Amino acid sequence: MKTIKTLALCLAAALLLTACGQPAAKNEAPAPDMQKLYEQMQTAVDMPEMAPVPENRRSLILGIEDADVRQAVTMLCGDSVRADEIWLIEAADEAAAERIEALAEQRLAQRSREMESYLPEQYAVLQQARLIREGRCLALLVSPEAETLETLFRQALQG
Repeated sequence: MKTIKTLALCLAAALLLTACGQPAAKNEAPAPDMQKLYEQMQTAVDMPEMAPVPENRRSLILGIEDADVRQAVTMLCGDSVRADEIWLIEAADEAAAERIEALAEQRLAQRSREMESYLPEQYAVLQQARLIREGRCLALLVSPEAETLETLFRQALQG
């Protein structure tokens, strides 16, 4: 009888210890290496000369806070009369991804207003831009080759 009670007590303790653990994380696939993905994109399409937004200036230039980013590649066209821009970001969490997505939408709207009457051909590029968010991963793809870049981004997310 003591053995049964001991076994039942051990089983109850094991169940309690299991219940005290953290909730199971979502089965999220690991994010791709954003720098490698950007390098693949450069190889796949003809891009203009792009300049990276330094981490210590990302907040000032794009509004993206360091605490919201796990990894990122943010590139702006070196030629100020071109709209090309690439953001590849793994956000720190879902809330950060939402904030960054909102910033990307604002950026697209602002750049569209700037280019609409000034440079109609670049305005057209902005109208074809892709803003993609899958979980914590985001891409803002402003390029005449946005469709191809989107395909590469989605393939990288699938692993």
